[in-house]
This record gives sequence, structure tokens and C-alpha cells, in this order.
Amino acid sequence: MIQTQSNVYYATFPEKTVCFIISVILKLWYLTLRFKVSKTDSEALRRKEKLVGITWHNRVFLTPMLKLYFRRKLPMCGLVSSSRDGAWLAALFGFFGVKCARGSTTRHGARAMVEMIRIMRNENSSVFITPDGPQGPRYKAKSGALAVARGAESRIMLLKLTPRRYFSLKTWDKFMIPLPFSTIDLECAEFHSYEDMENSAKEKGLSAAELIDQFLGSNP
Repeated sequence: MIQTQSNVYYATFPEKTVCFIISVILKLWYLTLRFKVSKTDSEALRRKEKLVGITWHNRVFLTPMLKLYFRRKLPMCGLVSSSRDGAWLAALFGFFGVKCARGSTTRHGARAMVEMIRIMRNENSSVFITPDGPQGPRYKAKSGALAVARGAESRIMLLKLTPRRYFSLKTWDKFMIPLPFSTIDLECAEFHSYEDMENSAKEKGLSAAELIDQFLGSNP
């Protein structure tokens, strides 16, 4: 693994080769899965207008599938940790056509968020973020992670993804992997802007982060 002077790790050629093989396996895996989603939510996801998609960290397995199913020909970027593990994920996302800004709320976060906002504005790109990443606590949105949503000047969609059959890894977030031929229930909440989401939260006596916690839930 190559480490840059700024402590951002990048995958080597052999590791990229492994990621390519994994991406092929994932694409075949995704072909066995299906979303159960309302027509309204499906149409909202497919609209060409850029968006900030928000879902929990343990659903990252499904974010490339969201692009393939709903936004295949539309540009997308993601926030990925600058760590060694993040280097693998960034390389893997590249094979799904997803650009990555490298950083997190704990390392190089400000720089990565500025880069994501720049990509969204200049390239009309959408983005998926995980507000409880990269180290948790699980199912707890952090205000710092919402900086991209605040600065992106685009609509926001909360994505509640619930696989009906899955297994979990023994990680801090209990990373979820849907079993082949499983169904994923998808429910969305759309807001025209971050301010719109904040106003909706205030009407319920909540902060924006609390609104996200409430909608995305903590089950399973």
C-alpha cells in the first residue's frame, strides 16, 4: 500500500486488480437482489437533479447498487476514509463509476468535504454519505458529517434500506450483507434543501441529526 505525504493511502496495482475481481462478483450478486420501493420514491431517485443521499454506514454494501439501479448514467462521488481500508473501498467504488474524496470526520475531514462540495457544484454530481461513520456510534448521525449536505446546495434524500435476509460482520457497525436473492425494502424522505430538512426537523422539535436518526431508525 502506498502512503502519500498527507497520510492518505491509495491502492497499489495488485490491490486494484483484486478490487476489480470483487466488483465483478458484486455486480453478479446485485443481479440476484431486488428493491421493493414505491413509485414515488423510485422516480425521485431517478431524477437527473443531483442529490445528497444519506444512509447508515452498515448499508454501504448497497450504495453501488443504488447507483446501478437508479442513477447508472449520472455522476456520483463519495466520502471515503483516508485509511488503508478506505483505499480498498475507494478503488472498489471506482469500478462502479463513483469518484471518491478521501477523508473522514476524524482524518482530513475538512479537506475531503470541501472537495466533495466542489465536485457536486462543478460536475453536477450526486453523493452518498454515512452520517454515523467512520467509527460510530452506530445509528447516531453526527453534525460534522452533515457539512456536505449543508454546503452542497442540492436536494437531500434519506434512504432507509432494510434487507429482509442478510448476515452481519463482527464490526462496530455490524456491517450488513444481503443474502443472494433477497429483497431490500427502500423508503425515502426527500427534502428540497438542507434548510428544508432543518425546518421539517424544527416542526417536530428535533435537530436535523435527530430527524435523520428517527427516520433511518436503529433496526436491525
